[in-house]
Amino acid sequence: MEQKGSDVDTASEAVTENATKATESQEGNIWLRGLVMAFYVVVTRVVEIVVVAVLVTQFLFKLMTKKTNQRLTDFGESLSLYIASIVRYQTFNTEDRPFPFGSWPKVDRSSSDESTNSEPPTQPQAS
Repeated sequence: MEQKGSDVDTASEAVTENATKATESQEGNIWLRGLVMAFYVVVTRVVEIVVVAVLVTQFLFKLMTKKTNQRLTDFGESLSLYIASIVRYQTFNTEDRPFPFGSWPKVDRSSSDESTNSEPPTQPQAS
């Protein structure tokens, strides 16, 4: 009968040891995540500069040609998806790390109206 008590004690010690290791691992992971999150703060600032460059270029393109540049539009869309993925990671809504640790967001242009129409949709005018 003492053998069973000893087995229970050994199993209990193993569970406690595993829980301690898991806690230490999570603490290490949270510090690594914090470091990665700080990295993405810097990346977000760089992306903001790129967004300004894209919007100025798109504005000038539209001013001169009266059309939008589809490549710039798609790139702007992917930048917005990228920033959203950074925010989702930083706010603990996902464990998936954005680019450069993950893949770059893809723009889905499945609607043929969006890909062929370079003009923005017209809004109803208030009367």
